[in-house]
Amino acid sequence: MSFQNAARTAKYLGYFSYGFEKVLTLLKTIGSKTYDVIADRPKYQVEIKVADQHIELRDSVTTGEVKQLLDAMKHFDHVTLVIRRGHNG
Repeated sequence: MSFQNAARTAKYLGYFSYGFEKVLTLLKTIGSKTYDVIADRPKYQVEIKVADQHIELRDSVTTGEVKQLLDAMKHFDHVTLVIRRGHNG
């Protein structure tokens, strides 16, 4: 096998690997979204404020993500989380 053929084969294997990874990523995303729809878990709207200044508003946050935010925010001063029951979807 010549060097040119080896390089071409390696290039095609790289393309194949990249495509396969993208397909798996897409399937993971579809699977998690489908699970969220089937499980019908409650969603929340979370507003993050620092010293009464609006920083970020997140929609469709699950209970686990709210817990992660609460754990992360307890290490900071003057941080307020406003958690509202949002819509599912």
